[in-house]
Amino acid sequence: MDICIDVNSTLKPTITGIGKFTLSLLKSFCVTFSEEKYRFILYYRKRWSEFRKKPPKLNRKGIIYCNGFKKEYPPADIHVSSSYEFSPHHGKFILILHDLIPLVVEEFSSTDAKEKLVSFLPQRLKRADKVVCISKNTLSDLLKFYPYIKEKTEVIYPALDLVYRKIDNQKIIRKKLRRFGIEDDYLLFVSSIERRKNLISLLKAFLYIIKKFPKVKLVIVGKKVKSYREVDLFMESYEAKNKVVYLGYVNEEDLVYLYNGAKILVYPSFYEGFGFPVVEAFACGVPVVASDVASIREVALGCAELASPYDVESIANGIMNVLSNSNYREKLIIKGLEKAKEFRIYNMGTKYKTLIEGITT
Repeated sequence: MDICIDVNSTLKPTITGIGKFTLSLLKSFCVTFSEEKYRFILYYRKRWSEFRKKPPKLNRKGIIYCNGFKKEYPPADIHVSSSYEFSPHHGKFILILHDLIPLVVEEFSSTDAKEKLVSFLPQRLKRADKVVCISKNTLSDLLKFYPYIKEKTEVIYPALDLVYRKIDNQKIIRKKLRRFGIEDDYLLFVSSIERRKNLISLLKAFLYIIKKFPKVKLVIVGKKVKSYREVDLFMESYEAKNKVVYLGYVNEEDLVYLYNGAKILVYPSFYEGFGFPVVEAFACGVPVVASDVASIREVALGCAELASPYDVESIANGIMNVLSNSNYREKLIIKGLEKAKEFRIYNMGTKYKTLIEGITT
């Protein structure tokens, strides 16, 4: 059986979100689909020369790389994609939806993004044999707008890459942190820098934190969205800018050390389809303070300190609750590590294998 997987999201210079998900999906397929019975076709739409990197190399025989530069789709039994612009002409089609931000929270999306989604998504939902949502929250949002597709929907949670793990060797962690110029205790923020991620509220909350914990710093990891300049403008007059370390995009091999060295991951996003950094932090044994919103509650309730993303003092109090109570901090670490086990590569692969077998037999 030939399975065609859309890997366009893995070819960007910086891999985040859907790109990370797609790489984990590929790895999960490799460990659950036998080489004898299944062949993978990795599909991308542009010439290799237009990317800084080539399609991912998999430790597997018989991989076919298909350049659909003119949007020709390869013949395959199954097509799998996280893009609602992907539209195969034959074979079964599994569409994976991460969120419906342009429809659900229009203020955090462009008019173009909404118009594109409204134009393409209904057609792809009709074409799809199965629509997989990465969270119950995303499924709930989807059915509010397209209730007629309920029978073909399913929730399969994403998997964590194995790189995210607890590292016990403090000497190695400190050595890695020094490469980033980090010597002090720090709070960690991991996300693209855009309005929806609510970094300005965290920066405001941080001013409360340093009054009680003056030695703590804030480390920010993530690429800035070009059209979003509010954080830059805010930082021009920010009174604690000497305590903020901005690292930009950091690859996963280094990011795992930043997680392990952090006192807390703070994730105050207004809206998420899933919230990957929360689970990544869990796997690294880092306590989490995150937004009390539906998608985050779904994966973090009982394992993280939840705070209102609309209330700066709520965010600050949540952080101080964890920093000032070592027993509570340890409790969150233990619960987070246990929760992270639910997002293993094999678990995701097994569920997709069952789904694929169900629509091809």
